Amino acid sequence: MFVQITLDTSNPADNAALDRLFNSGTPTTTTTVVSDAPVAAPQAPAPAPKAAAKPKPQPKVEPVVEEPAEDLLGGEDAVDYAALRKAAVDAATVLVSSEGPARLKEALTGIGAKRVSEVPDEKLEAFIAAIA
Repeated sequence: MFVQITLDTSNPADNAALDRLFNSGTPTTTTTVVSDAPVAAPQAPAPAPKAAAKPKPQPKVEPVVEEPAEDLLGGEDAVDYAALRKAAVDAATVLVSSEGPARLKEALTGIGAKRVSEVPDEKLEAFIAAIA
């Protein structure tokens, strides 16, 4: 912040104010130099540097779910393995949370897989039936 007070030193009231302000009541003599040269305006202080802008959070991008292509050989009777796999994962999650992992491990061993994601597509229906 910059404050500028202009006092006329030829005015006795302004001189008295200066004396009280800077000399604590001690009288002094001031000499004023008058010049015809233009007085440069005081320069404003440089603006404070701007803080680095915070990166805007990226909006969450929802993954695009591609619909599986229709089986050209099966027509309308084609099995949607993506939906079956999702159903198998959901059923396995419910089973583990309700009964524990023992029954799930038994069903996976019967299918010949170690994880639900490793169950072959053609055995998904059998796996869902085994844990249901």
